[in-house]
Amino acid sequence: MTRADRDPTQAEAAMQLLQDEARRADGAKDDAEKLVDDLEGEMDVAFAAGNDPALTDLQNRHQQAERDLEIAEQEFQSVMDQIGQHTQFWDEDED
Repeated sequence: MTRADRDPTQAEAAMQLLQDEARRADGAKDDAEKLVDDLEGEMDVAFAAGNDPALTDLQNRHQQAERDLEIAEQEFQSVMDQIGQHTQFWDEDED
């Protein structure tokens, strides 16, 4: 990481990369949340229709989607933590 007072251009570029990654991770998290929600709706329909084979398939897909959502949430949090660390370093005073 580069301190803003030493090389503002490099520090800003590094922050921009982190912000771009945060947007990507947030989008992936949103997509994963939508898939989980959509599958829950499809499971409700399959259950109401008594379509056991479809319900079983949807349940399996839902479990995988929940795991993918957890990973996406962790990746997003990791990037946000990096932004926090970078911001703290950016603003630190020299001792």
